[in-house]
Amino acid sequence: MAGIGFELKTQFEVKGLIHIIKASFYSTLITAGPTLLTILMMFILQELLYIWGMTILQRELFMAAVMYSFIFSMIITGGFSITLSRYVSDKIYENVTEDILPSLKGAITVCMIIGGIIGALFYLMSPLTLYFKLSAYILFMELNILWIQMVYVSALKDYKKILKGFVIGILTIFFFTYLLIKILGYKTAAAVLISMDIGFLMIIMIFFECIHDYFNNKSGNIFAFLKYFDKHPALFFIGFFYALGLYLHNMLFWISKVGITVEKTYVFSPMYDVPSLWGFLTTIPTVVIFTVLCETSIYEKYKAYYRNICKEGRFDAVIEKQNEMKETISLSMKRIMEIQTIFTVIFLIIGLNLIPVLNPKYVTIGIFSTFVVGYYNFIIMFVFLTILLYFDDKKGSLILVLLFSLSNIAFTQETILMGQKYYGLGFASSCFISLIFGFARLDYILKNISYFTFCSQPITSDYNKRFFTRLSTKLSETLK
Repeated sequence: MAGIGFELKTQFEVKGLIHIIKASFYSTLITAGPTLLTILMMFILQELLYIWGMTILQRELFMAAVMYSFIFSMIITGGFSITLSRYVSDKIYENVTEDILPSLKGAITVCMIIGGIIGALFYLMSPLTLYFKLSAYILFMELNILWIQMVYVSALKDYKKILKGFVIGILTIFFFTYLLIKILGYKTAAAVLISMDIGFLMIIMIFFECIHDYFNNKSGNIFAFLKYFDKHPALFFIGFFYALGLYLHNMLFWISKVGITVEKTYVFSPMYDVPSLWGFLTTIPTVVIFTVLCETSIYEKYKAYYRNICKEGRFDAVIEKQNEMKETISLSMKRIMEIQTIFTVIFLIIGLNLIPVLNPKYVTIGIFSTFVVGYYNFIIMFVFLTILLYFDDKKGSLILVLLFSLSNIAFTQETILMGQKYYGLGFASSCFISLIFGFARLDYILKNISYFTFCSQPITSDYNKRFFTRLSTKLSETLK
């Protein structure tokens, strides 16, 4: 994300309130677009459907279908996304950009096959109507594509086209929802899902155009990226367990006594899921600020340090750049923690004052407040994870996400048994423990940065005989 962070950062350098608001809007949509869009669409459309007289069963079907599509598409693509991020970054660094566009097609093909089979098996046994299952299935598949696209979108510089894609998609969703439900009277969850299908299709098509225009040179190596599953096998598991850990606590509540089953298909827990998703939105300001301001500063010092090592630096210059990098990371972390603390307090105050007045369905002050604090811990942990990956600390990163996932299971299960006033505390505790480990690991890496830079790299590496490398070669030869 540092690449697009530099582009967005220039927007904040223009003086004036209007420019700052504009830059903030751009940054929010581009750095957190799909997540923000999906969650907000779900909540806003839920309220509109209530106002327009849709039955509670249809509203719950809509909410469950969107939530399942969102969560499971993220889990399926999580490992692929982080591996592809490394692949694309390496290709840009090596100036072999002709392999980037083909890898998008190959990655989407693989994820569509995996997601397609899982989605088909899930809906095959469902008693829901065919047109509902088809519309929900399409949304799920589209989100799989969109998560993969975002890896490539983050490398683009024409963020205005990216913004255009999101805006067109949002307007399309609202237009068709209003048309089908309010004007034509199709007050069913399937009608809303069809509207979302059309809107997300517009976004995907625009993003394909943006990516194709930017990476217009292409080779025939559609599946060359598969070699990275041999070259960096830990990356897939880091991405997978990160995404899985993020929603494991929800799944445990689905199968608990507070879970409900809708039409013998979806199992979920609205009283837990809704405040959880609202809490997740409180992390978006920090994601934006980290991407636009802090990550770019860290990257500049990081690049200067390694440039001195590889090309021109004397020993004293290398040590100087090393100290500058450490200081920048330390200051950036302090800034991030301060900023997220401010937003956490703001969201807590808003929640404590508005929830009793608005009395939104499924949202209680206690659970919401716990999640706001829990997601403070989560986003700081996420920043530590990102910086660890900068230093290629795959071992530490994998331990971190495994700790996050396993502790999430243990603590959430315990809080389910303890009762409602403790709901959300398991997730918050898991994130806190993971945060502490992330801090300790990063501190260890920085104190021993010279060792990790000069002594921890493999002397030789031969991936040609490994499974994914051989599969990549075989597929490339077959498709020639």
